[in-house]
Amino acid sequence: MKTVKRIVFITCAVLCGITGYAQWQQKTLQSKNLDAFAGIWEYKTANETFRIVFKKGTANTVYAKYDCLIGGYSYSKNGTLIGDYTANIPNSYTSFISQNVTILASNAHSNPDQIDPNRLDVLFRDRKLNKTTTGFARDRNKFTLLSPSQARFQLFEDEGEQFDGPIDIPEGFSVPADVVMTKVSQGTNPPGTGNPGGPAGQPEVASTSSAKPGAEKENKK
Repeated sequence: MKTVKRIVFITCAVLCGITGYAQWQQKTLQSKNLDAFAGIWEYKTANETFRIVFKKGTANTVYAKYDCLIGGYSYSKNGTLIGDYTANIPNSYTSFISQNVTILASNAHSNPDQIDPNRLDVLFRDRKLNKTTTGFARDRNKFTLLSPSQARFQLFEDEGEQFDGPIDIPEGFSVPADVVMTKVSQGTNPPGTGNPGGPAGQPEVASTSSAKPGAEKENKK
């Protein structure tokens, strides 16, 4: 157990690429390769099934406007459903304190040359533990393409903060925090349900030749 202060998040104050601007000055950021991430991703073993659903959306906060992915997740273990938060995923994001946003992900940046098209920074709300990652931190919570049909999802405990509720909360997350996931659907409907997006794996992993060395570190300063 750890004790954390209750905090109200100023919406994405550490958004990637937002530096050196006057307070309340909104910027328009660019994103890359979001189609490759949109759809349903799954980590499955004999005892666990963990799914993340991403759909394309837009973010419009006091700090920035940009294209993003908005999502939800479901998790079951030993035949028991732990939680399913994939219904009614919103199309837009305006504030991280908005309770209807479970996952927000993007590689948005003011300089397109600094974007890694095969990586998303992730804001994740653990609905079961009522805690959330704190921001688009450098080299931390992320979703990284390994191939057109595989990606690595990572959460880090030292980013976890409680959003509301009791002050003492358990360590870790209620979902797997470092797993390789497989794309099972290009659309947001599970396979076999008339998914309009077609089969998974159609978008390709983008070339990173245009990304500058050290871009991941510069991106969040």
